[in-house]
Amino acid sequence: MTVLSDVPSVTYEYYQNNIKPKPEAVGTTPKGETVWRCRICGYEWVGEELPDDFICPICKHTKADFEKVVR
Repeated sequence: MTVLSDVPSVTYEYYQNNIKPKPEAVGTTPKGETVWRCRICGYEWVGEELPDDFICPICKHTKADFEKVVR
């Protein structure tokens, strides 16, 4: 067998540990971001200000039913 290169090949294990990007955990927000949480169903919206005409896509309640959570 002829050796074509001295560079080691990329194995599945090496790829999984070093090359493949790690996905962010679902539901995480960066520190310091403002999250608005619906008091009725728990839906979370990320943003500095909740729009005045915002309606929860889950339970259809208005901005009045959201509380500000800073993480």
